[in-house]
Amino acid sequence: AASAPVAGRVDADAAPWYVTVLRTGILVPVVLLLGVWVALGLELDSAADALSAGLLLMLPGLWIGRRAAGATWREVGGVLTVLGLLLCAVGAWLMADEGARGTSVPILLAAGVAAYAGTRQFPVRLAAAGLTLSLGCWLTMPVDFLFRWDGGQQAAWAAGLAWRMAALLALGAIAWIGSLAVARRALWRPLAWAALATAAGLAALLSLEARIPSGSWLSPGRGALLACAMSPGLLLGAWMAAHRPGLPAGLRLGAPAACCAAGLGWMGAPLCSVALAGLVLGRWSVDRPAQALSVLLGLAGLALYYFDPSSPLVAKAAALGLAAAWLAAPALWLWAPWRRAAGPAARRPWGLPAGLLAGGVLALGAVQARVHHYETILSQGRPVVLALAPVDPRSLMQGDYMALDYAVRRQAEDWLREREPVRAALEASGRGWLLLRPDGEGVWRLQAVTAGAPEVLAGDAVALAFRWRDHGMDWGARSWFFPEGQGERYARARYGALRVAADGAALLAGLLDEERAPL
Repeated sequence: AASAPVAGRVDADAAPWYVTVLRTGILVPVVLLLGVWVALGLELDSAADALSAGLLLMLPGLWIGRRAAGATWREVGGVLTVLGLLLCAVGAWLMADEGARGTSVPILLAAGVAAYAGTRQFPVRLAAAGLTLSLGCWLTMPVDFLFRWDGGQQAAWAAGLAWRMAALLALGAIAWIGSLAVARRALWRPLAWAALATAAGLAALLSLEARIPSGSWLSPGRGALLACAMSPGLLLGAWMAAHRPGLPAGLRLGAPAACCAAGLGWMGAPLCSVALAGLVLGRWSVDRPAQALSVLLGLAGLALYYFDPSSPLVAKAAALGLAAAWLAAPALWLWAPWRRAAGPAARRPWGLPAGLLAGGVLALGAVQARVHHYETILSQGRPVVLALAPVDPRSLMQGDYMALDYAVRRQAEDWLREREPVRAALEASGRGWLLLRPDGEGVWRLQAVTAGAPEVLAGDAVALAFRWRDHGMDWGARSWFFPEGQGERYARARYGALRVAADGAALLAGLLDEERAPL
């Protein structure tokens, strides 16, 4: 009771994390709506107007937030503070757009520091730090760098983003460690969250644009990625030195060193570096929301790494696989000495590790069984050549690929229009078969459509199984992906070469030109 400054006042820093998330989620849209209303109502069309309006709102907001005794007025002060900072940021952006980029950055930094230091509310500090850091990264990059990735400066811009990401990750880690003391938590933790979130945004930008800096290990961009990849190991070493000084020296030094070396495996996935660093920091501070968000961020980083077309899937899998094997080897080597030194009290049940191992084996086994099934169809299935029907040759969302359609499918639709009982049977069962036979030129033609599996087939016939979906037939083989820049080559495709298994399952094995020669 003596420590409470005002009777009945709730300490915002002691509020649960979900309350803070709710307050922040309400603050952002309110500020954006008010910002649009102020900009339109006051007709702010210049940098000076935006800066003036921002200061006129931010300074009273800071005074109200610090002096008001009621919670409602403190929230009003926080909204005015963030709204004023947003208008100041707009003014700085307009100044940069007018050519005064050297002046806009100090103005933005001064307004951000004033808003951050002048308030005591966690959501306001988080919004102020996030806005200042994100817009600061934008203003310090070349003009229109996001819209000129195909230019000659692409490598330099990617390196610039990588170094900014490394600097923000270091700032976030330092601020997070500084917030471990209870007296400094309210001051440094919002800055840590904002810096790590901005670093994650830059990492996602690098991954989404497939602009991971390439070159030698000593090039600026690769050096920044290497520094980010080693940061989880360095933080792990600092945590073990601070919280586990009694462990054997081999473990305290070997585990962080192994983690730093394994960073080479996820260096091409910068979002994973940020996620692992956040995971160590969350474990250090026993912050479960931070650990959970880091795990989700790591999964997103793996997904972006998987869909990155700049490197083959085999190379990416090998890099991550070697990193996992490298981490497993020293873990097994260090586990036994650690267990004997700590004594029986440190022993843990095998249930969780065994479950994780069994789940991994099950997942990999299922994938391997599916791959083996496909490979069997491609190697042992019956070759079938189908004429292609013209379709849209490119997807703007998935890159260079051909969306395929087949003349036999359109023939089957015409065939079914005259046989409504067969169509009704297909809709009821959800699957069917196309009975195909080759003509004199080796192209397979439609003979009939059936809703039941044919028991006896002639020697030159084949039954192609399909599923009845959305009032149409689907047997897969609907797209053909090809490397970037080879569209003209595959535009000459006139036939699709399929392999059909004994049960009717079909896979597309290749495309053929007008002379039925493989492309």
